[in-house]
Amino acid sequence: MNDRSPALTNPQDFPPGSVKTPKVEVDWFRSAPWWRLLSSTVCVSWRASHVLLCSLGLLATDGLSRFLRFVFNPELDQSYSWFATRSPLLPISGLSDAFGVYPPVGYLQQWMLYLSPLWVWLDAPTLRGTAYALALLISLVLIWSFVGGCLVRRSVVEFGTRNSPPWNDTIRLVRQRWQSIAWSLTMPACMVMMLAVIPLVIGWVSNLPWIGHGLAILLLLPTVLGALGIGWCAAITQLGFPLSVAAIVTERKADAFDGVSRSAAYSFQRPVLLFLLIGIAHWISIVTGDVFALIVGTGYAIIGRAFEIGSSGTIKDLGELANGMFQGVIALLLSSFGLSYFWSCAGAIYLLLRKDIDHAEFDLIDTNIEDTIRVHQEAAPEPSTAPSDAPALESSPTTTDPV
Repeated sequence: MNDRSPALTNPQDFPPGSVKTPKVEVDWFRSAPWWRLLSSTVCVSWRASHVLLCSLGLLATDGLSRFLRFVFNPELDQSYSWFATRSPLLPISGLSDAFGVYPPVGYLQQWMLYLSPLWVWLDAPTLRGTAYALALLISLVLIWSFVGGCLVRRSVVEFGTRNSPPWNDTIRLVRQRWQSIAWSLTMPACMVMMLAVIPLVIGWVSNLPWIGHGLAILLLLPTVLGALGIGWCAAITQLGFPLSVAAIVTERKADAFDGVSRSAAYSFQRPVLLFLLIGIAHWISIVTGDVFALIVGTGYAIIGRAFEIGSSGTIKDLGELANGMFQGVIALLLSSFGLSYFWSCAGAIYLLLRKDIDHAEFDLIDTNIEDTIRVHQEAAPEPSTAPSDAPALESSPTTTDPV
C-alpha cells in the first residue's frame, strides 16, 4: 500500500479545525491472488511475435535434428517429430474430425519434450546413437536457451511492470547472458552424468572372472546409498531448468550458479506449491490449447472452403506435397503456441515461488538494460592502449590573479 498525505502538502485546501487524515491507496496488482498471474500467461503466450519466435526455434531444431541424423546415422531409429500434437481432450471433442487439426500437447508434455533425446539414448545406448544424442542435446541447449530466455524475459517484465519490453532490449540482455543460461541448463545434467560414471565403472568390474561379482556387490553398496543425491540432481535437471532460465533473466547480475541455486532452492523448499502450480498450468494449457486449435482450425477451414468455391477442386487436389506442407504449417503454429505457453508460464511460476519464499514483489526485476550491459563490459578485460595511441593532453594557459 502507498500512503499519501495531501494535508501535509496543501494545508490551505482544508478549512480550519478539520481533521487531516492520510489518503491510503491499495496496489491491487500486488495484492492480487496467485491465480491472476498464472492466468495472465494465456494472453502473453498466444501473441503473434511469441508464436513466431517459437516457430523459428522449432524449424531450427527440426533442421538440426535431420542434419545430425544424416551425419551420425544412429544404429536405431531415434527420430521423433518436434511438431508434437495430441488427440483432442477437454473441453472440445471431435476437433480433428471437424477441422483436421490436433490441439498442442499440454504443459507437462512440453516439459519432457526437451529431455526426450536423453531418454531415447538411455533406452538403447550405442556408439553413433550416443554421438547423435549428445550433439542434439547441445543444439537444443543453444537454441532454446536463447528462445526461452527471450520469452521468459518478456513475460516476467510484463507480469511485474505491466509493460511490454522492447524486443531489442530483450535480445540484448539475453545475448549478454546467453552463456550463463546455457550453462545453467547443462550443469545439473553434467552432475548426473559424472555421478553415473561410478556405477558404469562398477559394471565393468563385474565382468572380471572369479572376483567380479563380489567386488561389484561391495562397491555398489555405498553407491546405492548415494541414490538420493543422484535423484536430487536428476530432479533439478527436470524440474529446475525453466526456473533457472527465469532467475537469470530476472535477477540483477545473475549467472549460471545463481540460476541453478535458486531453482533448486525454490523446488525443494516449496515442492507442494510447485506441483500445484504445474498441475494448474497443465490444465490451463489443455483448455487454451483446444481454444487455440479451434481458432486456427476455423481459419484453415474458411481458407479451404473459399478455395473450393473459387476452384473446381479442393486443397487436397493440389497434390500430396502441397497438402502436407499446409498441414505442416498448421502443426507448426499449434506446437509453437504450446512452447510459447510453456516459457511464459515458467516466468509466472518463478515470480510466484520467489514471492512466497523471498517475499520479493513482482515488479522487483532487473530493468536497467544499459547498466547490465555496462557491468558485463566492465567485467571483460580491456585491451591495452599503446603510448603512441594515447590522446595528448591539451595544455591550458595559466592565469595569474592581479595583485
